[in-house]
Amino acid sequence: MDKIVLYEGMSPRGHVELTKFYHKSLKSLDSQLYVGKSLKDYFPNTQNVNFFDDGLLLKGKYFSRLFFILNTLKLYSYCHKEKVNKVVFLSYNANVMFLLVWIASILKLKVYCFEHNTVPSSSKIKAFLQKLCTKRLVRLCFMPDAVNFYKKLNLTSIYIPHPFLNVEILNNIKGASNIREQGKYSRLVFCPSGQSDLNRIINRAKENPDVFFLVKSREKIDVNNIKAIPYLDNYYETLKSCDLVYLPIDFDFRVSGPFFESIAFGKPVFIDGDGLFTQYAFSEFRNCIVNNFNVDSINSYRIDYEAYNQFVRSKLLRVISR
Repeated sequence: MDKIVLYEGMSPRGHVELTKFYHKSLKSLDSQLYVGKSLKDYFPNTQNVNFFDDGLLLKGKYFSRLFFILNTLKLYSYCHKEKVNKVVFLSYNANVMFLLVWIASILKLKVYCFEHNTVPSSSKIKAFLQKLCTKRLVRLCFMPDAVNFYKKLNLTSIYIPHPFLNVEILNNIKGASNIREQGKYSRLVFCPSGQSDLNRIINRAKENPDVFFLVKSREKIDVNNIKAIPYLDNYYETLKSCDLVYLPIDFDFRVSGPFFESIAFGKPVFIDGDGLFTQYAFSEFRNCIVNNFNVDSINSYRIDYEAYNQFVRSKLLRVISR
């Protein structure tokens, strides 16, 4: 029987809910989760979780690479001792992964990794480093385009759709009452992505003076109907209160977490971009997407997120159990 370790090697805070989803999805298997101590508070009373020291991992890119290697080697030692035969990297350092894949092959460990923003779409050096991993590494991609990209490099990759996260939170939360400008604007548009194109937001705001834009950004924006906030403590309350979510992004091989949260909650989404993710979103979730800010006549479209997530879990289980 397989013994599996889920390894959150880079300790990104933004992946916590996704990590929880995968850990829960594989609970029927003999699996353990390894995650950095900096995230310990996010996993209270969670079974089969082990924490490693990730303090130096977060000190800078060179420290990050070195201690990612060291922490992974410690994990490999544990796997060898406990007869673990599969490791699933939930995040990884693309610059050194080839070395760790080769060591894993020596130890007869089968290695999988989720591709977040690690697809080397524009870097020949990173593409070369990915090729060094050869077919020993099974890449789990959130978009078919990423799978096709790796297939062109003759590398193993499988499409695992991104799940819907935090739906229970959204369904039980109250809206924020202090974010609307009462009587001044007809609609509230929320721009939750930190990767948004601010110039596009500013231009859209000027074109739509009756719409109020609440933007996640550290930049100071001097436009009357835009409010920029560097960090939202009431993120989910704001998402519930808004009329529409605006995503001016040009992602190719990465997906937008706020997009999945928004459509799971029945919010129409305006994706303003030409990237491959935009094409993917239109092909898979066309009924949830609009092409302007006039949402008066739009009926909220609620996707069956439970069935969708079950499909994602089933596919992940099939892939990891092979």
